[in-house]
Amino acid sequence: MEATVEAITAELFEKFNREGSRAFVNMPSSGDAPDDKGMDLWVVDAWRVVRVLPHAGTDGLDFWVAWRELGWPESTGQQHVHLKLIRTWEKRDDDLRLYTDDGHRLTVEFLATNEELAAWKDGAAVRASKQWSEADKLFIEYFREMANES
Repeated sequence: MEATVEAITAELFEKFNREGSRAFVNMPSSGDAPDDKGMDLWVVDAWRVVRVLPHAGTDGLDFWVAWRELGWPESTGQQHVHLKLIRTWEKRDDDLRLYTDDGHRLTVEFLATNEELAAWKDGAAVRASKQWSEADKLFIEYFREMANES
């Protein structure tokens, strides 16, 4: 795989960004069984690779991925955003497993229910707006700066 932000995004996340996805986090250090999906992180609005760290002299690479959860939960009034350093991954037919630098496993899968898909599609008009596009650029730039500092 080519080691660029665009190439990794296309290879691993393009279909999830186009068709909608949800994510789960598994934390083996806290007692989650290795095959357990773990904690549900809800429906994901979009996945963005923000920085690639190629390993000198090897075929491997690490990358920083940022994502935000869909919507604005009434309980907090805030949109949840995340940034993780991915060390390895497994791309399978219907999901993607991302292994982080802190020992977590993120499982990314396609939306499973009509309710999830409807909520994700309802957000499509918002995501297509110029205002959202500008906010998305700021979101990516902010996380790119965080990744560069780490």
